[in-house]
Order: sequence, then C-alpha cells, then structure tokens
Amino acid sequence: LPHFVGERTRQILGRVSRTLVRSNMPATKSNVKKAKSAALKLAKKHVLTEDVKAKIKAIDAALKTGDFDAALEVVAAATAAIEACERKGSKAKATKPAASVDSVTEDLKATSLNGGGSKAPEVPAVETGKLELTIDDVSAEGQQKGLSGADLVKYVLTKMGAGAALIQAEKSSAGKTSTVATGYRTHNCVELRTANNGQQVSLVGWVSKSRVVGQMLAFVDLRDRYGITQCVFQNAEGDAEANALFDKASTLGREYCIRVEGTCRERSAKNPGLPTGFIEVLVNKIDILTTSKTPPFLIADDAGCSEDLRLTYRYLDIRRDPIKDGLLLRNAVTQLTRNYLNGL
Repeated sequence: LPHFVGERTRQILGRVSRTLVRSNMPATKSNVKKAKSAALKLAKKHVLTEDVKAKIKAIDAALKTGDFDAALEVVAAATAAIEACERKGSKAKATKPAASVDSVTEDLKATSLNGGGSKAPEVPAVETGKLELTIDDVSAEGQQKGLSGADLVKYVLTKMGAGAALIQAEKSSAGKTSTVATGYRTHNCVELRTANNGQQVSLVGWVSKSRVVGQMLAFVDLRDRYGITQCVFQNAEGDAEANALFDKASTLGREYCIRVEGTCRERSAKNPGLPTGFIEVLVNKIDILTTSKTPPFLIADDAGCSEDLRLTYRYLDIRRDPIKDGLLLRNAVTQLTRNYLNGL
C-alpha cells in the first residue's frame, strides 16, 4: 500500500503542477503559488540534488520580479527536475531494517491475500521444491532480494501460496491448532503437513482428479479454495466396508463435492511440486455432498478452451487459480486502500 498510495500521490501532484503551468489559465500570482505548492509537495517524495534545490529556490526569486509568466516557467522546470530525481525509499530497501515476521503476518491478515501497488516492481522468480515454508523464512528471503512493504507481502504469497500464507498468518495471531476447524472439517486442503502424521482429519472440497489403480487403490485429488490434498482409498479382500468405500470412490467424477474422513500419513512417493506433497489422507469414510456433470473445460490453470466458453460457464471459471487469485487481489488492494484512506 505505501507504494500504491505514494505512486498515485506522485502522479496527482505532478499532474496538478503541470496542468497549472501548461494550461491557458492566467499567469497570476495565485496560480503561480498553487503550482509552487504542488511542486513542493512533490519534492517531499524525492531525494533532491543540489541543482534541483536551486531550481526550487529560484521560484521565490521569480515571484518577486512580478513576471508571473516567467515564474510559471520556472515552476515547470523545477517540477520536471523533481520528477527526474530518485524517489525516496528506492535505495533504502537494501539498508532498511528487516521487517519482523509479525509485521508481514499482520499485512497478510489485513489483506486476506496480498496485493501490492498499482505499478509495483516485478516479483523475482520463485524457486520451487521447498515445502515446509514459514512466513519468517520466506520474508527473510524476500528481504535479501531487496523487497519490502507490499512487495514483500506479495513475494510471501507467491512463494508460499496464498492459502498457506493466510492460514499461517491466522495461526500465528490466534494461536489455534487449526484455523478452519469446525464440526464439518478439521483442516482445509493446503494445511496438512508431515507434522500431522497419524492424526484423524476431515476435509471438504471438489474432486479435481480421480484415478483407479487396479482393484486395490483409488486416488482422489481433493481441491478447495486453498489448495489440493491427495486422498487414498485402499481396498482389501474380504473387507466389506473397504470394498463399499472403494466402489464409492470409483464412481467419483470431476467437480463432485465430497467430505472425507481419514488418517493423515506420509506419502511413499512424494510430490515436491505441491505444498501437501509429502502427505496423503487414507480415507475411512466418504460422503458425496453433490454430484456434477462433466465440466465443459478443465478447472486448472490452463483450461484448454476458448474465452467464450469460459465466460459462458463463469461460475466454473472463477474456481481456477488465475481468476480466483485476481479477484482476491483486487479485493485486497481495495480493502487496503480504503483502510488507509479511512485512517487519514
């Protein structure tokens, strides 16, 4: 937010000064003073050189001459020189004291997803493969890359995934064992880790993928708005309950909404590409909440269809991460901006 508001303020102040100078308004003393005031406010946003400071001082000298046309030209030259200077804080990132994990956590909680500026610097490429991430570790890594403020929060969200970052931020603040624990589910689909091995858990979500391996194993990727968890259905000869559970899992289609209960355990074949790639849930109970027709396109980052088709089924399109994250980012930026302006 500081970047967002600062950038907009700079643009507005610069526009006010330039408009006064370049418009056909009379070159009166009042107009010169308005342009000077805008230029001085703009100057506070930049690191000024001695040459620019001299140009600002020349405004007063031009005013004393009574030639307001010339004075406006001096203001225009000073404004252009100020805008050419480096903005305050652009070099301070490298030497600025490291932000605490608490400050990043509060920013994450305040935004629900984080945003950034309207023209925030590009976030560095993110290395994949590290699963047991914490806000503390990722924020420290972002600071080493020269990020701070809203850009640092955006980096944390990109690195950890929005769902994991928000969950951890809420955990840190509330000190709860689970941020979404209700009578209906104990965790969401991005929250489980190897530390949860052996725990009885319940999850709710949509079936992203389902696959049956022979007559003994079935795998279901369960997805909610936070992420994906792999669920395993294991058949056993002579076990009527296991057979019924396996048969039920074999009928699951894409976007079925289900609730499962089971035991969290470590995967034998780990997937470092997922935050939950080290664990899976061995299911002992399943409830099919709603069935679904086969979706007209994949609910995935790459839908593999035309935009017209996606817009026809918009209610399905917004389940995809690129669309969902865009909506949440817009909400976060709007919320941050309103909170900031409300506090002025």
